[in-house]
Amino acid sequence: MLRFSKFRMVKRSTLAATVIGGLTVLASAQAWAATITIYAPPDTGTAAAGSAGGGTIYAPPDTGTQSAPPAPSPSPSSIRPTPTSSPTRFTIYAPPDTSWTAPPSPKPTPTPSGSLTRLVTFAGPAGSAPRSADWNYELGGGGWGNNELETYTNSTANSYVDGNGHLVISARRETVTGSDGITRNYTSARLSTAGKVVAQPGSYVEASITAPVGTGVWPAFWTIGANVNQVGWPQSGEIDILEGTGATPTLAHTNIHVSRLSDPSQNNQVGWGAPGATVDLGVSLDSGPHLYGMYFDAHVVQFYIDRKPAMQFTAVQAAATDRAWPFDKPQYLILNVAVDGDPSATSFPRSMTVGPIGIYNKVPF
Repeated sequence: MLRFSKFRMVKRSTLAATVIGGLTVLASAQAWAATITIYAPPDTGTAAAGSAGGGTIYAPPDTGTQSAPPAPSPSPSSIRPTPTSSPTRFTIYAPPDTSWTAPPSPKPTPTPSGSLTRLVTFAGPAGSAPRSADWNYELGGGGWGNNELETYTNSTANSYVDGNGHLVISARRETVTGSDGITRNYTSARLSTAGKVVAQPGSYVEASITAPVGTGVWPAFWTIGANVNQVGWPQSGEIDILEGTGATPTLAHTNIHVSRLSDPSQNNQVGWGAPGATVDLGVSLDSGPHLYGMYFDAHVVQFYIDRKPAMQFTAVQAAATDRAWPFDKPQYLILNVAVDGDPSATSFPRSMTVGPIGIYNKVPF
């Protein structure tokens, strides 16, 4: 998320349900159509795994040599300060650089039939805090360089488990003075698994999320390199599995942040306007849960929405476009809801509901 990443706000495949430890994990999906595709609603049987309605991929994923659409007009971006200690959250609001062109070489494809290696659950009585063995609170304000409007807190008013196996992160309109001494008019929560849970290269990471919408609301599910405190950002890499822009409520975005080979201190992101990076679900993101997933390794990052492929980006493409490839190292998880832009017309609270997060050793479908 750029949290170090983000665009300035205006800013389905048959599923089978498998029960793991009393929790539902979704598996199996149909093949991707390599043209502009209408998303059909998933068949969820007795398990609630998606929402009604279809959706359309803005563009098919890159399947060989393919040029991205023309880049949008440039606009100012925030400069992300180099993190020196936790909390660390790194994303820059900026229009994506879509100038890359896929080289004429075969793309590596993740091998399916992966098994679950870790299930990060949200057990506990309704209203209680998420497990401290898995989650850290990242406290503060301003989005660590994103000019956000909220103060992140550890209050159970802003993040709690619902008693049914979900995490709820709630952005609220309330005036609070943060630990930085600055008074802001919104509160929310940002949680990470830094130092507690990581996904190793070769992992598929997936969660069922109902994301909030509304002008100024910015929900996100993302990962960042576990070595960020040692190498800094963007050298650590960042993978934005879901970014929502509340003013465009049917759109789900994916994004990647890496450093430039020519200048490692500079962010060289790809996503949003790139092929397959923005998906129109055809229904509002808050109308029900969707599956947001991502596979990464030393060769490729592949995104999925409702277990249908979205954007893919490879190490070969990165090297050809002045981009480093840090995804041969572990990543930890982050969930948050930011407030940005002009949310004055939006009613609060606005909440994101997240189901158990599955980490698999391969793509499981």
